[in-house]
Amino acid sequence: DIPPMRFPQDQILKIKDHIGELPEAKSGRFQEKYALSAIDSEQLTETKERADYFENCVALTKSAKEFSAITSKQIANVLINRHTDYGNTSPYDLLQSLVNQKQENDINIHILTKTIESVILTNGKAVEDYRKGKTSVLMFLVGQVKRTLNGKGDAEIIKQELLNFIKL
Repeated sequence: DIPPMRFPQDQILKIKDHIGELPEAKSGRFQEKYALSAIDSEQLTETKERADYFENCVALTKSAKEFSAITSKQIANVLINRHTDYGNTSPYDLLQSLVNQKQENDINIHILTKTIESVILTNGKAVEDYRKGKTSVLMFLVGQVKRTLNGKGDAEIIKQELLNFIKL
């Protein structure tokens, strides 16, 4: 049998400092600090590089005015779903691409309103199904609006506007 090993407290602290924050602890911190889901935070902390890159991006949103509207959730979504090359894409470039994408997705509210009205008129059954409690059809309607707008428009904004129209 191997006898139990005993380490002085100062040696334990040195080892902890040397190792750094472990992925599980970092995942919990990401959930708490950045309001991310458990799944998102776990995926972001799979590698130290991805976790550090995420935190560098979030820090940049706090320090650079042009990125202040970008949320940690948006950054997480891009890093998880787009397989960003951290070695060749600086956090600044990633955030700039998010700003550019948002500008491309911004559409005139008048155009959005007219499009939603048209989609609601064309898809009366889906609207009726939603009113009867089948909430999953809402995303179908969002898709129809985005299709009509050639992919432009923020899905969350479209969803909110659709809800406003459907509740009338």
